[in-house]
Order: sequence, then C-alpha cells, then structure tokens
Amino acid sequence: MNRPQSIDELLSSLVSFRSLSHQEQEIASFLADVLDVAGIRVEMIDANVVATIGSGGTALLLNSHLDVVPPSSNHPFAPFSPTIQDDRLYGRGSVDAKASVASMSWALLELAQNHWHPPEGLCLVGAFTVCEEIGGGHNGLEAIRPQLPPLGAALIGEPTELAPCTAQKGMLILEATARGKTSHAARAHLGDNAIAKAVADISAVGETRFDRDHALLGQTTANVTVIEGGTVHNVIPDECKFTIDARITPAYTAQEVLDAIRSRMV
Repeated sequence: MNRPQSIDELLSSLVSFRSLSHQEQEIASFLADVLDVAGIRVEMIDANVVATIGSGGTALLLNSHLDVVPPSSNHPFAPFSPTIQDDRLYGRGSVDAKASVASMSWALLELAQNHWHPPEGLCLVGAFTVCEEIGGGHNGLEAIRPQLPPLGAALIGEPTELAPCTAQKGMLILEATARGKTSHAARAHLGDNAIAKAVADISAVGETRFDRDHALLGQTTANVTVIEGGTVHNVIPDECKFTIDARITPAYTAQEVLDAIRSRMV
C-alpha cells in the first residue's frame, strides 16, 4: 500500500468506510496498513489500532475513535462517499472523529518519515479505537488500556475547533421500561397502555432540572433519545422501553442523577 499523498486524501479514504460501531474491522485494517508501511510499529487488538514510535516506558497517547453514528435521513450527501464542496469535505465522520484520526495518523507518518525518535524513556502511542459512540462495556480504549504503557499524558481527538479542552462531562445511560396491560384496541378500557405511561415519564425526564452548575462544564442534563413501544396498530401495548442519556458534571454523582430522575417518574 502506498502512503496517501495528503492528509485530505487520508481523511477522504477514512470517510469512505461505513464504520458504524461494531463494524470497524475494515477501516482498522486499512489504517494499520497505512501506518505499517511507513515503518511504524503497529498492533491490532481486536479492531483497535495501536501505533507506537519509540520503546520507552512512559507514553504520550494520541487517541481518537474509528466508529461513527448511523447517518441521518436528511444527510445532504451520500454519507460514505466523501464529497468536497466549497473547500469542505462532507461525509459521515468527516468531523467526528475521523478528522482527528487523520490528523494524529498524519503526525505519526510525518515523524516516521523524518526518522524522529522520542527522548530516552518515552514513547509516542497512537490508539485509534472502536465503539466510542456507544460507550458502555464495548468501549475500545477502556478495553485496551491495560495493554498500553504507563501514560504521562494523553491527547484525545474530538471536534473542538482546535480549542484545547481540559474537562468533559461523564455519561450515564439509563434503560427504562413502562409496563401496562395488553388488550385489543377496540376494547382499550380492558388494557393499560404502556406507551401512555411512558409519555408521562418521558415528560418528567424533560422537566428534570439540575441546578448545580460546574465552572468548566456547565449543567448536568438528561434527555430521552430512544423510544420503542407497540407491535401492531390494533393492540394496546403492555410494554414501552426508552433510553435516557444523562451527561454529568462533577457537581453531581451518578447516583444523585439517577435518584432525581426516579423521583419524578410515575
């Protein structure tokens, strides 16, 4: 494989991969080959790409993620066909976070081409990881962290318009289920509509306020982002599930957020 001729070419290549969470193997293999032919030491841990320059015991970590969220229905261009318009590259992941992956990878390629080596006792590690967009137990960086050298510092690539950020909100994902009683829609009075129950709870989540602000991160928030209920039009549903995405600052513990949301539900 030949090295991409520019960072734009590398980013375009990355955008062309449909790398949804749990579908990153192809893009990871491509990126690993690009880095390997430049003489960089590359290791694949599942579909996580770990590229290292130097052999010291303490590392500077460059990290960003390979996966993207599913494309929206109103995407202005084919989401996995990189398109340049008005000097901008459009495509799913062109910003979050394949731009960071391309930038960090390009830095590694430039350093390798110039035969750069870190000071004694240090190394530079690029970790391009999977399943960041879904988090939880599948997060790639969390999975490979025990196999990385001790970290002296880490730079995480995310779209911040090049402004350095020193803090980030935590994430608490809650799965909720409203339960009712099924019946035929023609005899709805014999049932108990779980969707109607869920609507009340979803409204309650939207009305939950967290008054303690954090100096760097602002407000803690909670929003319902996914809802699933019912099977056919003529049956009163007995179950409705929904997902709450809470973004937490150090002003609240996860337990406090959970308790506040629970206290408002029916």
